[in-house]
Amino acid sequence: MKSVEFDTGPVTATRMLPNLRVLGPRLGPRLRGVRAALERGEVEPLEDGRLRVAGELLEASDVIQGERHELPGWATAEDNGISVAFDVELDDDLRREGRVLDLIHTVNAMRRAAGIELTDRIVLTLPEADADLLAHRDWIAREVLASEIDLRGGLKEPAIVKAEPHTRRVGARE
Repeated sequence: MKSVEFDTGPVTATRMLPNLRVLGPRLGPRLRGVRAALERGEVEPLEDGRLRVAGELLEASDVIQGERHELPGWATAEDNGISVAFDVELDDDLRREGRVLDLIHTVNAMRRAAGIELTDRIVLTLPEADADLLAHRDWIAREVLASEIDLRGGLKEPAIVKAEPHTRRVGARE
Protein backbone atom coordinates (compact mmCIF):
# COMPACT_ATOMS: atom_id res chain seq x y z
CA MET A 1 0.00 0.00 0.00
CA LYS A 2 1.32 3.45 -0.84
CA SER A 3 0.64 6.01 1.89
CA VAL A 4 2.32 8.48 4.23
CA GLU A 5 1.74 8.35 7.96
CA PHE A 6 3.23 10.39 10.80
CA ASP A 7 4.28 9.32 14.31
CA THR A 8 3.02 5.77 14.08
CA GLY A 9 5.58 4.30 16.42
CA PRO A 10 9.22 3.44 16.77
CA VAL A 11 11.04 1.92 13.82
CA THR A 12 14.40 1.67 15.52
CA ALA A 13 15.35 0.29 18.86
CA THR A 14 18.27 1.54 20.91
CA ARG A 15 20.14 -1.16 22.72
CA MET A 16 20.61 -0.29 26.38
CA LEU A 17 23.58 -1.65 28.28
CA PRO A 18 24.40 -1.47 31.98
CA ASN A 19 27.25 0.84 32.98
CA LEU A 20 29.32 -1.96 34.51
CA ARG A 21 31.77 0.33 36.36
CA VAL A 22 28.92 1.91 38.30
CA LEU A 23 26.42 -0.95 38.59
CA GLY A 24 28.82 -3.85 39.14
CA PRO A 25 29.93 -2.79 42.61
CA ARG A 26 26.47 -1.49 43.55
CA LEU A 27 24.32 -4.45 42.39
CA GLY A 28 26.73 -7.37 42.59
CA PRO A 29 24.93 -10.59 41.51
CA ARG A 30 21.69 -8.68 40.79
CA LEU A 31 23.48 -7.11 37.80
CA ARG A 32 22.80 -10.26 35.77
CA GLY A 33 19.00 -9.72 36.00
CA VAL A 34 19.32 -6.01 35.14
CA ARG A 35 21.50 -6.82 32.11
CA ALA A 36 18.98 -9.41 30.86
CA ALA A 37 16.05 -7.01 31.31
CA LEU A 38 17.91 -4.28 29.43
CA GLU A 39 18.63 -6.71 26.57
CA ARG A 40 14.91 -7.55 26.35
CA GLY A 41 13.98 -3.86 26.48
CA GLU A 42 12.06 -4.29 29.72
CA VAL A 43 12.66 -0.76 30.97
CA GLU A 44 10.16 1.46 32.75
CA PRO A 45 11.05 5.15 32.34
CA LEU A 46 10.02 7.21 35.37
CA GLU A 47 8.91 10.83 35.39
CA ASP A 48 12.04 12.02 37.17
CA GLY A 49 14.30 10.63 34.41
CA ARG A 50 15.28 7.50 36.27
CA LEU A 51 14.54 3.97 35.09
CA ARG A 52 13.10 0.90 36.78
CA VAL A 53 14.76 -2.25 35.46
CA ALA A 54 14.28 -5.73 36.95
CA GLY A 55 13.00 -4.14 40.16
CA GLU A 56 16.06 -1.88 40.47
CA LEU A 57 15.92 1.91 40.39
CA LEU A 58 18.59 3.22 38.03
CA GLU A 59 19.87 6.70 37.28
CA ALA A 60 20.27 7.74 33.62
CA SER A 61 24.06 7.50 34.07
CA ASP A 62 23.70 3.86 35.15
CA VAL A 63 22.72 2.90 31.61
CA ILE A 64 24.68 3.29 28.37
CA GLN A 65 22.72 3.90 25.20
CA GLY A 66 24.23 1.40 22.77
CA GLU A 67 23.92 1.11 19.02
CA ARG A 68 20.60 1.56 17.28
CA HIS A 69 19.02 -1.40 15.53
CA GLU A 70 16.51 -1.00 12.76
CA LEU A 71 13.39 -3.03 13.19
CA PRO A 72 12.82 -5.71 10.55
CA GLY A 73 10.99 -4.53 7.44
CA TRP A 74 11.95 -0.86 7.83
CA ALA A 75 14.65 1.35 6.31
CA THR A 76 15.44 4.52 8.23
CA ALA A 77 17.42 7.72 7.90
CA GLU A 78 18.00 10.41 10.50
CA ASP A 79 19.37 13.94 10.27
CA ASN A 80 19.22 16.83 12.74
CA GLY A 81 16.76 15.04 15.00
CA ILE A 82 14.32 14.19 12.21
CA SER A 83 13.79 10.55 11.34
CA VAL A 84 12.23 9.11 8.23
CA ALA A 85 11.29 5.44 8.00
CA PHE A 86 10.06 3.43 5.06
CA ASP A 87 8.22 0.17 5.27
CA VAL A 88 10.14 -1.87 2.70
CA GLU A 89 7.87 -4.91 2.72
CA LEU A 90 6.28 -5.38 -0.69
CA ASP A 91 2.79 -6.78 -1.10
CA ASP A 92 1.52 -8.51 -4.25
CA ASP A 93 0.00 -5.30 -5.65
CA LEU A 94 3.31 -3.41 -5.38
CA ARG A 95 5.20 -6.31 -6.96
CA ARG A 96 2.71 -6.33 -9.85
CA GLU A 97 3.09 -2.55 -10.28
CA GLY A 98 6.85 -3.04 -10.43
CA ARG A 99 6.40 -5.68 -13.14
CA VAL A 100 4.12 -3.26 -15.05
CA LEU A 101 6.82 -0.58 -14.92
CA ASP A 102 9.39 -3.12 -16.17
CA LEU A 103 7.02 -4.10 -19.00
CA ILE A 104 6.49 -0.45 -20.00
CA HIS A 105 10.26 0.07 -20.09
CA THR A 106 10.78 -3.10 -22.14
CA VAL A 107 8.03 -2.27 -24.63
CA ASN A 108 9.31 1.27 -25.15
CA ALA A 109 12.82 -0.12 -25.77
CA MET A 110 11.28 -2.59 -28.26
CA ARG A 111 9.55 0.33 -30.03
CA ARG A 112 12.85 2.18 -30.42
CA ALA A 113 14.66 -0.96 -31.64
CA ALA A 114 11.89 -1.63 -34.19
CA GLY A 115 12.00 1.96 -35.46
CA ILE A 116 8.39 2.61 -34.47
CA GLU A 117 7.82 6.34 -34.06
CA LEU A 118 7.05 7.68 -30.61
CA THR A 119 3.59 8.78 -31.76
CA ASP A 120 2.67 5.54 -33.58
CA ARG A 121 0.19 3.18 -31.97
CA ILE A 122 1.12 -0.47 -31.46
CA VAL A 123 -0.54 -3.80 -30.83
CA LEU A 124 1.01 -5.44 -27.76
CA THR A 125 0.85 -9.19 -27.25
CA LEU A 126 1.80 -10.55 -23.85
CA PRO A 127 2.66 -14.08 -22.77
CA GLU A 128 -0.09 -15.88 -20.82
CA ALA A 129 2.21 -15.76 -17.78
CA ASP A 130 1.67 -11.97 -17.69
CA ALA A 131 -2.14 -12.17 -17.61
CA ASP A 132 -2.21 -10.64 -14.11
CA LEU A 133 -0.71 -7.44 -15.54
CA LEU A 134 -3.94 -6.83 -17.42
CA ALA A 135 -5.34 -5.46 -14.16
CA HIS A 136 -3.40 -2.37 -15.30
CA ARG A 137 -4.36 -2.63 -18.99
CA ASP A 138 -5.33 1.05 -19.38
CA TRP A 139 -2.14 2.27 -17.70
CA ILE A 140 0.05 0.04 -19.90
CA ALA A 141 -1.84 1.07 -23.07
CA ARG A 142 -1.52 4.76 -22.21
CA GLU A 143 2.23 4.53 -21.52
CA VAL A 144 3.19 2.52 -24.61
CA LEU A 145 0.46 3.85 -26.95
CA ALA A 146 -1.06 0.40 -27.43
CA SER A 147 -4.36 0.29 -29.28
CA GLU A 148 -4.71 -3.39 -28.38
CA ILE A 149 -3.27 -5.65 -25.71
CA ASP A 150 -3.73 -9.37 -26.21
CA LEU A 151 -2.50 -12.57 -24.57
CA ARG A 152 -1.03 -15.50 -26.42
CA GLY A 153 0.13 -18.84 -25.11
CA GLY A 154 3.56 -19.99 -26.18
CA LEU A 155 5.12 -16.53 -26.03
CA LYS A 156 8.03 -16.10 -23.66
CA GLU A 157 8.45 -12.34 -24.17
CA PRO A 158 6.11 -9.48 -25.15
CA ALA A 159 5.70 -8.84 -28.87
CA ILE A 160 4.73 -5.64 -30.66
CA VAL A 161 3.64 -4.61 -34.14
CA LYS A 162 2.72 -1.22 -35.48
CA ALA A 163 -1.07 -0.82 -35.33
CA GLU A 164 -3.14 -0.09 -38.39
CA PRO A 165 -4.48 3.48 -38.46
CA HIS A 166 -7.77 4.02 -36.60
CA THR A 167 -7.36 0.91 -34.41
CA ARG A 168 -8.12 2.02 -30.85
CA ARG A 169 -9.67 -0.60 -28.59
CA VAL A 170 -7.58 -0.09 -25.46
CA GLY A 171 -6.64 3.15 -23.77
CA ALA A 172 -9.18 5.18 -25.70
CA ARG A 173 -9.60 7.44 -22.67
CA GLU A 174 -6.92 10.12 -22.97
